[in-house]
Amino acid sequence: MTTYIAAGPLVNYFFYKAIGVIDPPGPNIPLDYGKIYFYKDEDHSEATGKLDSWSDVFDPDNPVVNPWPLRLGGQGDVGIIYLEDRLYFIQIYSKDDILQWTINHFNPGGDAGGSENDALNYIPNGQFLLHNDLAATQTLQAGEIREAITDIAPGGWTFERTDASTAKDFVTFDRYDAYAAQPPGNPRYALHFRCSVPDSGDIYKRISVKFPNVNRFSSPTQQYTLGFTGIDNGDTAVSVDFYVRKNFGTGGDTEVSTLLKLLISLQR
Repeated sequence: MTTYIAAGPLVNYFFYKAIGVIDPPGPNIPLDYGKIYFYKDEDHSEATGKLDSWSDVFDPDNPVVNPWPLRLGGQGDVGIIYLEDRLYFIQIYSKDDILQWTINHFNPGGDAGGSENDALNYIPNGQFLLHNDLAATQTLQAGEIREAITDIAPGGWTFERTDASTAKDFVTFDRYDAYAAQPPGNPRYALHFRCSVPDSGDIYKRISVKFPNVNRFSSPTQQYTLGFTGIDNGDTAVSVDFYVRKNFGTGGDTEVSTLLKLLISLQR
């Protein structure tokens, strides 16, 4: 018999649009008529990993099953959600099918509705469901970078290099058509960067995601973790640095750049 559990922080909750994937950007804009998808934590495919949620389990033998995906109300509101006593992978979309958040290892039976290992992914559009395929021109190939700062995907994703660079750099997106254990998280797309003609004068090449709010992660108690998984397809090892940059805008404090170490995983 299924054990039903009210899903902790998802009960009588109001969802808001993710900063960085809305237009115009700004905090506390309701995720009106958004969608919530529930999957098995170990299987994120709709064919075999789709899981139900329930709105009424008064009669356990005839529970009221929610539509899949579960629709939010006009203010991003949702009533009581009942789930099974198991681990979930959850995706939250806008009504326009723009991914807002993902939640890994969600345990509705844990303290406050989730275990200490719950991982809320704050990166907007982290699976690159929306991305910019740079079209070929008479002088440039498909995917070839053409600006010092190039918007490569919604959500604040850019590729950046020095203004005078003459390198041939390419950014494309490889689709995973089936479930993949590696890279972790079973992403829909992987960002693929390639340099076919280097420029010795290039000081840096950056793949960046920006949050337009300097206080987005300010908290005296909350700790945040992050990681990155990459695959080196070259013939020689490539060194990749991972930075967090705080830029406080015109008239604000000086930009702070922090190098994070021991978080990079490059596989060959």
